[in-house]
Amino acid sequence: MRIAMIVLLCLATVAHGQTPAERIVPREFALPAVTEWRPSGCRDVPFEHPALLPRTGFRRAHGDLDSSDEVDLAYAPVFQRLWTAEPSLYQVTTPSFDGAGNIYMTPLLPHEPILMLSLDAETGARRFVVPLESGQRGGGVVPLVLRDPENGGDVVYINSYSRVLAVRAGDGSIVWDVETGLGGATTAAQSPIGLAWVPNADAIVGQTRDGFVFLYDRRTGATVVAPRQLPGEATPPLPSTIPAALAAEVDELLDPLVAFSSGGGILDLIAVLLGGSSEIANNLSVDARNNRLWIAATARDGDDGSIDGLSELGALYRFDVVAAGDGWDLVERCSRNFSGGSASTPTLSRDGARVYVGDNAGALIAIDADDCGDAWEVPLASQIFGSVAVASDGKEIYAASAEGIFQLFDDGASGRRGWTAALDLYEVPDDLANFEGINLLLTGVGANGLLIQAGVGLDTGAQRLPVRTGIAHVDRLTGEPRWFADGLEESLAAMSTGPDGALYLSHSPLRRAFAFALGFTDEPLLGGISKWAATRHDLLMRDAACAASDRGANASDNAELCPGAARADASQMTELIGQTRAAARPALDSGELAPAAWDHIDDWLGDAEVALASYLEDGDADDLTTAAGRLAEACALLVDPSVLPAPETEDDGCSIRPAARPAWPILLALLVASPLAARRSRRR
Repeated sequence: MRIAMIVLLCLATVAHGQTPAERIVPREFALPAVTEWRPSGCRDVPFEHPALLPRTGFRRAHGDLDSSDEVDLAYAPVFQRLWTAEPSLYQVTTPSFDGAGNIYMTPLLPHEPILMLSLDAETGARRFVVPLESGQRGGGVVPLVLRDPENGGDVVYINSYSRVLAVRAGDGSIVWDVETGLGGATTAAQSPIGLAWVPNADAIVGQTRDGFVFLYDRRTGATVVAPRQLPGEATPPLPSTIPAALAAEVDELLDPLVAFSSGGGILDLIAVLLGGSSEIANNLSVDARNNRLWIAATARDGDDGSIDGLSELGALYRFDVVAAGDGWDLVERCSRNFSGGSASTPTLSRDGARVYVGDNAGALIAIDADDCGDAWEVPLASQIFGSVAVASDGKEIYAASAEGIFQLFDDGASGRRGWTAALDLYEVPDDLANFEGINLLLTGVGANGLLIQAGVGLDTGAQRLPVRTGIAHVDRLTGEPRWFADGLEESLAAMSTGPDGALYLSHSPLRRAFAFALGFTDEPLLGGISKWAATRHDLLMRDAACAASDRGANASDNAELCPGAARADASQMTELIGQTRAAARPALDSGELAPAAWDHIDDWLGDAEVALASYLEDGDADDLTTAAGRLAEACALLVDPSVLPAPETEDDGCSIRPAARPAWPILLALLVASPLAARRSRRR
């Protein structure tokens, strides 16, 4: 750090009698209008299987098997933090969610013997705890939630270094509990780091920081592939330039949240988070169509020019799960080395043809899945951290760095930059010249926009230390913020969304702990998890209904060209209708939505549901057009609830309904009204 700058800022702080955090004010935003972003063309089609829950929430790390960080729901356009739970637990990974919305999370080095705990999504209260047994090392792995097609309900999978467990989502009862055979954990590298599932072997896939990969039968826990060591070696230890006295102060600040006595101090934690002395530092992804595992790890010893038991290079590996006699095997098909390693979890395109990673030099690289060769590379202004987000529509890719968010497009033979969002979300006094906006977390993709955690902090030259943070909803079309809610704690996880559409943000203060130690903030450090949810449920209804109508119009236009994409759109439209209905009750209770308006909207949503069910049954594209038209009417009324439609007559089956949105929804509604009337009489 630049000591002179720190001294100058401390003097400025003393002169004003406040910490910099207290003098920095969040900007205010007007209520956001509906986004002008629209889906266009044939979307990518998500993989479906009876064991997979819908993409309405995070079921594992980065949301789904592709690690897309995308959900099918709309994000609340206006929101705030509702509650914080378990503030004494350092939560470095995202939670995951079952079909009922219950939360599952694994704290890092807790003082309590907790391997995993489940919380109620409404209140944050504990439901049950799966204990961490003596000699086990847990934390750092996101639970995996799958359906149980054979017995009903959902099952949650979790692992320590030495064990893998399956528990019932309803009550935490053990389905199976098996030993990995790796023995007890004695070092930080002997930690679990990722869980996934591969369909052909119907197996849970796990990996550890010291480079082991294993597969266990989803139903029984029987060994499918015993722990197998990847071909790389550990990375070199990472030296630290942090003064010992400062590190000791941060250790003391974090001691209530992290049991450092069993895992070293803050310097060891930073080294682990940055991949020091490790073979695997990121989650894996699964191409479920082709049963391929994509793992970012270390390269083989010697690839860096020296046989010394250490790997200076990173590598992306493709392992295929293949039949071998009566069982299964892992076969390495290809790999791609990275100078300096890869800083991100590999993210897959929906068809499995591309893998996207960020390197340590600040580039986004698209890799051909067949041979691990480079398809294209796009340089960015700064290094990508974590996984990139890949949307189902428009070949859109979103990469996060400390500088902001980068939008990119995969045009096939090349990549292309879109907008760059360097979000200016706080008013900073002129004398705090070295404080500037910071993007703190990965990007989440929703049906109506993006979510990020952003803040403001001290630019030290080598690092940015946040002093205030919050959550921003960013427009997909422009990169401009639609809404911002000031918060408190930073996170090292991802923008994990539950099936209620709320954001559940893990708390893992690290950089802010240093800012606290240096006197730039005096807000207490918090662990646990916070829920950020809608405060204007009528606007959430509006965004969900409008997103569904836009998706329906596009699906109708492209149903013949890409029927698989149209069916995926119909399924997502059904989820968005459900989200619209769920937001109606609180909107009515709060007076945000008039009962008379809801009567019309409820009827239109019902018509759309009938049409979508018919389309999914018989594939008649006219049903898509019908659903899109009725959703357009609901969208228009939610955009301008002051103008109720005129009463319908019994013999004409249609009416003109004014709207503040573009005219095409009304025209579309008129075109489909007559065939809809016939369907209503036939199916209701």
